[in-house]
Amino acid sequence: MVRICDFKVERPPFCIAQVDVLKWLAAAHGLHGADEEAVYATFVKLGLGEKKVQKRYTFYQDCEHRNWDEMEIHGKDMGARMRYFDEKISGYVKRLYIDSEIPEDVIQVSCTGYVAPSPVQRILAKKSPYTVVTNAYHMGCYAAVPALRMGSGFLACGKERVDVIHTELCTLHMGTHEHEISQLVAETLFGDGLIKYSLSPESGPGFEIVSLREELIPNTVDFMRWQMENWGMRMFLALEIPLAIRRGIKGFVSRLYPGDIKKAVFALHPGGPRIIDQIARALDLSEEQIMHSRKVFESCGNMSSATVPHIWAEMEKDLEPGTDVISLAFGPGLTIVGAHLRCC
Repeated sequence: MVRICDFKVERPPFCIAQVDVLKWLAAAHGLHGADEEAVYATFVKLGLGEKKVQKRYTFYQDCEHRNWDEMEIHGKDMGARMRYFDEKISGYVKRLYIDSEIPEDVIQVSCTGYVAPSPVQRILAKKSPYTVVTNAYHMGCYAAVPALRMGSGFLACGKERVDVIHTELCTLHMGTHEHEISQLVAETLFGDGLIKYSLSPESGPGFEIVSLREELIPNTVDFMRWQMENWGMRMFLALEIPLAIRRGIKGFVSRLYPGDIKKAVFALHPGGPRIIDQIARALDLSEEQIMHSRKVFESCGNMSSATVPHIWAEMEKDLEPGTDVISLAFGPGLTIVGAHLRCC
């Protein structure tokens, strides 16, 4: 067996209410030539309300003031943003292993920061030079499941423990001089998220990995796109994504999980509130089955690959041993990934 265990969440230092984030973003768009009131009205329609993001976490304080010449990230180019990522994640990795043993293998997962060697590699090279760091880059919101697949393979080769570290600083990529609706949608959703957990072949508390699955939804290759720009990452999200996922999800879940889904709980990656709603309708899920997914989305936003692990960490506090957990996430492709886990 492979067990997921020892979740360690670190909250970024600044928590900002959604309404305040959206007001600041609208002002920033206005600074770059958009109609501030019109942009804010769009943000209100897209990003405020019940079952939507209520607050987000970030590493920087730009959203707390309007002194545009004193911003840490706003207006900076990609090079400056990646240096900022390097600095903040280096500090995070140092804190992770102050008192804990470093395993032979570590997987770093990120689609928001690119530095070579990665901060995880550089910091661990000083502390544990024989530790191998594998960087799982640019898969986006579905990357937690490929990380489980990679880590399970390492354990099959005789390793005793694999740590997985998600380092997602999504708020580095706010493109407030781009006013397309897809950019505005993305800006209502994303927050920063950091989480570490371990994979172990030994029994104990956590989640047993029962099965993993990955598929592409046909005829959706252009529905989600990322393009690196000088200011950060431009994201295109087609409005058809929730419906495409709804069409494909029932068959996917039946291939992942042969049991009665009414007896399982669901860790749904909340690409947005419509994603959760569409899946719940397609599978006829109760609110109780998806409450952990809603809680994480409302309290943290979409943290890309770190989101589903945050949901697992919440579930571990509440679920009884033997409970089946169906985890679903989505990303470019469109890719659907799933993990059938069982609470230990």
